[in-house]
Amino acid sequence: MMNNVFQNKFSPESKLWVFQSDRELNGEALLSELSSFFANWQTHGRKVESACSVIEGRFLLVVVNEGSYAVSGCAIDELTKTIRKVGEGSNLNLLDRGGFYCVGPQGLSYVKFADFKELYQQGVLKNDTEFYDASISVNLELSTKWVSKIKDSWMKNRFL
Repeated sequence: MMNNVFQNKFSPESKLWVFQSDRELNGEALLSELSSFFANWQTHGRKVESACSVIEGRFLLVVVNEGSYAVSGCAIDELTKTIRKVGEGSNLNLLDRGGFYCVGPQGLSYVKFADFKELYQQGVLKNDTEFYDASISVNLELSTKWVSKIKDSWMKNRFL
């Protein structure tokens, strides 16, 4: 499992969003483009304590400390709009929820959820296939559920 990239600054219960890209990310350029948003991001007039990181060249992770106040729906909408806008400006789809990345012999491979059952039956995906679970939602899950095996995940029950 990977180390929790936010463990030193954010509590395990901190809110987390995973945005996966349909192609390789230039992490430095993406984080630079988003830096102004995160420096000025607010919820009900309060600065949102947040951080972001690009992982494995395919994932943008955003974490928020909600220790003393929750991030409002409007602030979350602003995050989503900003991620969409930055993605469109770079010809990236950062809001894709139609599939997942698994770890195969050639590295990361994208699999559409619609193809899961067929690929599993063909033996391309197996019980021990590791995948990145973009549905995680709290900081702690980066170290406990971020990389999972299909046999230990919600995916097997849902798609088979």
